Parts: sequence; structure tokens; C-alpha cells
Amino acid sequence: MSGSVSFRRVVSVRRCALLFAFCWLSSCGPRVGPGGSAFTRVESAHFAVYADRPVAEVEQKTRELENLLASFLAHGWETHGELPLRVNVVMLSDAVQLRELTGEQVDGYMYTPLLFEPWIVVPWPDRHHNLEIVSHELTHYLAFQVMPHQPLWFAEGLAGYFETALIRGGEFVLGRVPISLLASITHEGLLGHAALFDDAADHTNTRYYGSAWLLVHYLMSEHADAFVAYQTELARGLSHAQAWSIAFPTLPGPQLDRRLAAYLSRSEYVNVSFPARSVDTPLRSTPLRRADEEALWAILWTGAYESGKAPRDQGGRRRELALTLDPDQPQALALRALADPGSQAALDATGRLTARSADLGLAWLTRALVLEKNDMLAAETPSPADRALALMPRQPFAIMLKAYELARRGERNAALRMSRRAERLQPSNASLLWQRAFLLAGLGECAPLLGVTRTLRQVGHAKLSAEALLQLVQLQADCAQR
Repeated sequence: MSGSVSFRRVVSVRRCALLFAFCWLSSCGPRVGPGGSAFTRVESAHFAVYADRPVAEVEQKTRELENLLASFLAHGWETHGELPLRVNVVMLSDAVQLRELTGEQVDGYMYTPLLFEPWIVVPWPDRHHNLEIVSHELTHYLAFQVMPHQPLWFAEGLAGYFETALIRGGEFVLGRVPISLLASITHEGLLGHAALFDDAADHTNTRYYGSAWLLVHYLMSEHADAFVAYQTELARGLSHAQAWSIAFPTLPGPQLDRRLAAYLSRSEYVNVSFPARSVDTPLRSTPLRRADEEALWAILWTGAYESGKAPRDQGGRRRELALTLDPDQPQALALRALADPGSQAALDATGRLTARSADLGLAWLTRALVLEKNDMLAAETPSPADRALALMPRQPFAIMLKAYELARRGERNAALRMSRRAERLQPSNASLLWQRAFLLAGLGECAPLLGVTRTLRQVGHAKLSAEALLQLVQLQADCAQR
């Protein structure tokens, strides 16, 4: 009898194990759509949202993002016309995956550019995270469209101020308190102006972000006109010290510290409201196939590695897995070409890419860049840069590559005009600025080159490596000798 009981227990354990395996591979695990992946891509006028959630939920979040952006643009942001690039937003339900991509202390991150577009990675919005992180990163994106030179306290304080923006009852509400940032300065104390204004210091802590947020909230609430003047001077290219002395001549550092401490003690944080903008944008929803999902992970891991968020490059492995599943997967082919753009393998990849995806702007843009790296751009007809521009007329990288093509054909003035147009569309994109710097140096345009190299030293608060700084010096020297 005991043997019979033992046998039944073994069978029961086996059944449980099989049931668990079946659940893990099918409906008990993440929902898998018709395309073989749990992810859906929803595309709107300004966003492409990827999420492993039901389609209706992803579509609703995409509409919320469009309405939020419309309200941002209607109340104070001047971006010189339509935004030139779609913003890709990946909303992950798995907190472990998010942490692997963004780092332990970061709730979300923007990688830019990846495949010539910005990518934002955030948790799926819930009661803990709504759209605050997307709003934070979107603020950076919009603000840098206007002001390439931003001190770090201003950039992070402004993003902290706008991250709590919401649309409620037909109103666009600004100035709400980000609880985590307030808690950091309540418990740890405010940073003084010297630490806040020191861009060279290590500011990877919530106390810094909280202090920067409070300073922006204070200036928005009690010195709004002077704060606008300060931003105007930054947009003109002045340094923080110069802009501050013009906008706030009666607010030196020690006095600012006292006023900011008093503002924190009062705890009176004024909200401001404007009529919300609501837009009706068409949506296109596409379930991802397994190959498309692997290409998505390849994009994200490539961005994490290049941003120093991941210790090793897993993007290449996921890229090749995508191409094993589908040899024509366009994003994976583009990533393969861009991994070593000066190689024959890159030329082969872009040849396949343009043959299989002839109506995709990314295909021709990638082809144009690879040809330029191989000194072949001006020789190919019809022009891949023209094909890219026909599909994406305001894509700044396509415009810049057209400038390179014109320069190689000897059309100097047209090349300069095109390169300047590209920079105006994305004045703070470091990759684009590097491309313009090389073009200006090659054409012997030393005066505008100085302006571009200055921006490269300051844009985005990413400290240039010693090698990059040496390269800038060499570009200026080469330009002077032409």
C-alpha cells in the first residue's frame, strides 16, 4: 500500500511539473499575440509605443501621450514647427528587465539616437508610475530643441517640474509636487547654490534632483518674468553665470540659498492651469512577431551598452537572433549595417535592406550612411539620400547625409545650407553635431566649426572623453590649414 501511495505522489508531482511547464509556455505566462510576441506597437503622429500589454491599453496610453504633448507645445514650448523625429516609447511590465536596461537607480531612460530616432524606456504606467517618467524625458527632448546649452540644474529641475504635469477635467495642470523629490530634500536637506551650479560634480542622487526641482519651482512661482529672461539668454548661447547675472542681478548665491530654504519651509507650492489640448490622431496598431521583438531588444540593449548602462553588449546577440527568425527584419538589418558601417558586410546588409523594404525611410537612410562611410555616396544613382528624404522630408540625419553628398559633388554652398538646416532641426543631437563638424572642417568653414565644437563640449551634459576633445582640437587645426 505504501508503494502505491508513493507512486501516486510521483505521478502527482509529474503532473504538477507538466502543468507548470504548459502554463509557462502558454496562457499562464505572458499573453502572446498573433504575431508570436506579447508586444504590440502602436504608432501615432509623434510616438511609436511598444508594450507587452493588450492592444486597447497601449492605444489608450498613446492617445494620452499625444494629448500631453499637444498641451506641452501649446503652453510655452517653441520647437520651430513640427518635431522632426518620432519618439519611440517602450513601456515594460517586467521591473527586472527595466533595471537591466536603465540601471539600478533609474526609473526610466532616453537613448538617443538609436536608428536615427530617440527611444525612451519606462515602466508600464500604473498607480506607482503614470506618465511622469515619459514627461520627464519628453521635457528634456523639447527643451533641448530650443536650448542646446543648459546647465545641469536647469535641465533636471525643469524636467522635474514638468514630470508631474497632467490633464485633469479639461485643464493642463503644472506645478504639482513630485513626492519622491520633495522627500529627498526634506530628509537630507537642500543643496546650496555652489553645489547646485557645479556641473562638474557627481550629481547622481535624488537630493540633487530634488534641490534642482525646488529651485525651478521657486523661480517659476516667484520670479517668472526673470526666469523667462534667463532662458532667453541661455538660448542665445550665454553661460549660466552670464545669463544669471543678467536675469537675476539682485539674487546672489547666499541670498538665493536663504530664499530657497524659506520657500521649502512654507510648503506652499502653487499649481497653474491652462486649457488642455486634445488631439485626434490616427493610430496604427501592429502585433510584433518574435523576430520584431528580438529586434526591439537588440535596439534597447545596443542603447544600454552605448550609454554605459549595460556591462556588455547583448544587442549583437539579439540582433542575430532576429535575423535567424527573419533574414529580412529591417531594424535588425539596419543594426547589423551600423555596427561596422565601413565594411563590405554593411554594404551587403543595406543592399538587402533596400531591396526588401523599399518603402521604408530607415532602409535608405542606413544605405546613405554606409555609402558615405565607404566614400561611395555621391556615386550611387538614384541617390539613397533623396529616397530617404522623399519618405522622411524632415529627418535631420537624412538632410545631413544629403549635405555630404552635395559636398562630395562639389556643390559647396548647397551642402552648407543643408547641413545648417539639419542642425536647426536637432540643435542638441550630439551625433548630428559631430557629422556637421566633420563636414565644416572638410570644407574649411572654420568660423561655424567653432560654434559647433563649443556646443559639442556642452550639449547633453555628457563629458567628452580625452580622445573626443583631442579630435575636436584636431578638426579645428585641420580646418585652419585648408
